[in-house]
Formats: sequence, structure tokens, C-alpha cells
Amino acid sequence: MKDYEQIISTLLARISELEQIVAQQAAEIAELNKRLNKDSSNSSKPPSSDGLKKPSRMSSLREQGKNPSGGQKGHKGTTLKQVAHANHVVTHQLEQCPDCGRSLVQEVAKGIVKRQVFDLPAVQVEVTEHRAEMKFCSCCQKQVIASFPSEVKAHTQYGNRVRSWIVYYQNQHLIPEDRIQQLFMDMYNLPIATASIATFNKMAYEQLETFEAKVLAFAKESPVKNLDETGFRVGGKTQWMHTLSTPDCTYYHVSPKRKSLIDGVKGIAVHDHWRPYYQMPDVTHALCNQHHLRELKALIEHDPKKSS
Repeated sequence: MKDYEQIISTLLARISELEQIVAQQAAEIAELNKRLNKDSSNSSKPPSSDGLKKPSRMSSLREQGKNPSGGQKGHKGTTLKQVAHANHVVTHQLEQCPDCGRSLVQEVAKGIVKRQVFDLPAVQVEVTEHRAEMKFCSCCQKQVIASFPSEVKAHTQYGNRVRSWIVYYQNQHLIPEDRIQQLFMDMYNLPIATASIATFNKMAYEQLETFEAKVLAFAKESPVKNLDETGFRVGGKTQWMHTLSTPDCTYYHVSPKRKSLIDGVKGIAVHDHWRPYYQMPDVTHALCNQHHLRELKALIEHDPKKSS
């Protein structure tokens, strides 16, 4: 009898041990599934990490049916309005009655109905030729030439408008160089070399150096600022773009190292729980609610028992 009791006791202990192992393995499998199912919609991972498996954007954390479709009450519209003074006026004369055909040429107009068409003017490149006079100075006994404006340095060159639009298209709207070249050929029949585009960007970078320093100083000293970072590939190598932003400005800092944080930040820093941010001195931490919502979404999707 004692042998049976010992066997049962041993089996019960073994069952308890196996149950613990199964529970541990189940927890590990659940954790691995969480990691595999994480994407930019339910975690702090950037959209660039989603790859070809794009997460569904159909689900929303907003309450369904709360707001009707279309513009909401109080939304400021952008309806096109007539202007007081048009650039061009075309008068359509009424020479005969549209109903009976009687001639109205001699009749005086009692009023007009206005309709305005907003369009872009025909675009074409304007070439300004600068001519510097050459004269002979009898005092110096030599020929002298008038000075050109400081910005006119070559026999042929692009003007400031062309340079500024190229920089704007590439940096604000992220249009690649080859498409900028195609755009200027299609719209203006103006060829732009790749080297010229690079030169214009370099010129803008140098001219904005002082402005960039002011933006950085302003963002650092602002009472509340947002911190974030994202990776991208340049020449097959990963680079990291760090941002320091306020409601009024954003400063961008690019580095090959993810932990290359911006120094000298003070005040309240809003971020996404990334551990290196907690190592910044002189900073009070505030955590991004958008990332909290993503984490809660992950709980709802992958751990329904805990979410309830």
C-alpha cells in the first residue's frame, strides 16, 4: 500500500512539474507571438519596419458612429471666393434676345452677372541679359569694365527663382532629382543637371546655417518639446534621423548612430519610452499617449484576457 502511495505522490509531483513547464512554455510562445505580430499600428515600431506586410489601417480607436461622414460642425471650409479685382475681364455682350431673337444691340445693359475662373498663368522661362559697358580711361590709360551685380557670376546661370523652387521641390515635397529634371523640362523646357541640383542644395544649406542654429536653440529652451528618431537607408547603410520639435519648429539631426541624441535639451520631453531618453539630464519625462494607445491595441489583439 505504501508503494502505491509513493508512486502516486511521485506522479503528482511530476504532473505539477510538467504543468509548470507547460505554463512557462505557453508564456514564452505568447511573448514570441506578440513580437511577431507587432507592427507600426500596435507598437513603437516605425512604419518603415513593416516591410511588405502592411498593417490594416481599417481599425480605429475612435467611437464608431459618433460623427457623421464629411466635414464636422465648426470645420472651416476652403470654398473658392470671388476677388474684388480680377487680372483680366472678358465681357460677353448680349446682341439679341435668347427667347424671341429681337436685336438688343441698341439697348443699354441693366447690369451684369460675374463668374470668375482661377487658373495659373502660362509659364515660360525669362532670360535677363546683363550688359557691362567697356570704356577707355585716359587717366589710367587702360580699358575698364562696369561691375556686374554680385549674384551674376557666369556667362550663363540659373536665377534665384529656379534655384529656390528646386530646393523647395526636393526638400519639402521629397521629389527625386530625376523627376525634378523631368518636371522642369516638361513645364519650362529648361534642362537641369544633377550636379546643379546638388549645388543649389549646398548653397541653401550654407545660407540657412544661422537660421538652423536659432531653431535648435529655440527648441532646446522651449518648455515642452517632442523627441523621436527613425532609421533610413543611405547608400546601403542605416542612418538615424532624430527630431526635436515644438508646435512652432522642428530641428532634424542625422547620425549613423541611433543613440546620438541631441545635447543640451531642457524642460519637458515627450517621447515613446525609448530607454536612452531617460539618460538625458535636466529633462522631465512625459510619455506619448499615441504609443500608449498602440500598446493597448496590442493587448486587445493579442491578450484579450488582460485587456478585459
